[in-house]
Amino acid sequence: MNTFSLNNKSSKRKFDLKKPEAIALFELFQKTLLQLKSNQILFKKNTLPKGIYYISKGTIKIVTTDAKGKEIILQNSQAGSLLGLNALMKGKQHYYSALASVSSEILFISKKDFMQLLSSNPVVSKYILINLCKQLEDTESIIEEYYSENESRIAEALVILTNSKQADLLNSHKISVSSLSGITSIAAQQTKQILIDFEERKLVIVNRNIIISANIEELKILCKIKKQKITT
Repeated sequence: MNTFSLNNKSSKRKFDLKKPEAIALFELFQKTLLQLKSNQILFKKNTLPKGIYYISKGTIKIVTTDAKGKEIILQNSQAGSLLGLNALMKGKQHYYSALASVSSEILFISKKDFMQLLSSNPVVSKYILINLCKQLEDTESIIEEYYSENESRIAEALVILTNSKQADLLNSHKISVSSLSGITSIAAQQTKQILIDFEERKLVIVNRNIIISANIEELKILCKIKKQKITT
């Protein structure tokens, strides 16, 4: 029986290619083969997903950067891993960059083909959402935890600024996104993305990259929630 497995703690989870839904998925994977050399980029952080990627051969390094541009390795994804599904399904930018640690072969499904498959075949859709998303829990939890920690650092910085001698800086519209990035040592692009998320949740108001107001009480609650998650 021909099978291919996804990288997971459990080696029991595999795609049975005799199932029609798995065959349809595998045929899409066969459409585009990407060959990457060592250190060649598969996709960049803060870019919109173009599709999903299955590592057929090699190793893909999952990385982010700190405020000084230093590379932080979150995970090394081996052959059998699937990348990009979570960002694609959520319609959000990639939380991380992916590049080849060694020469690698990647099977790619474009966003258009993948969405057409989901809309035209409910069996495949259910199969993917139930089985594939489970395969991604380890990788995505690491990335989301990193993002969550950065959210907490930014929230805490805003709270501290309002309770310090520098409180007038916030009130006088002098705290910029770049300043907050420097204070927290979080990359400017991610600081901006977190502040966009905060705006949607009505935690801050940002105008032309300047923080003009902050809901300090709600930010304090956010800090407490994040700390509780870390300690439990």
